[in-house]
Amino acid sequence: MLKLFDPNVTEQEVSSVKEVLLSHNWASGAGLDKVKEFEEEFCKYLGAKAVVTVNSGTAALHLALSLLFPKGHDILVPSFWRDAMRHGRIKENRRLTQPNNN
Repeated sequence: MLKLFDPNVTEQEVSSVKEVLLSHNWASGAGLDKVKEFEEEFCKYLGAKAVVTVNSGTAALHLALSLLFPKGHDILVPSFWRDAMRHGRIKENRRLTQPNNN
């Protein structure tokens, strides 16, 4: 098996996940303000005014497409691209164009 990464999971991370799971606020940890806490800490780390968290990479791609590219514009992508981009462009009415490599 090819190992792509070696995650380093600490006891603090295990404890935090366990806390959310036992709270029954699995979708977002909202009852524990974990999402808000993460966004605030991430803002500080980035030096940003605000951040937005979403529930998946696909949702992040949809959001990025809607913010970065006006509707009807072509988006140039490599020949190797993910299905999530295809779904995002369909949802956001954008065209993905692969360059002709001939």
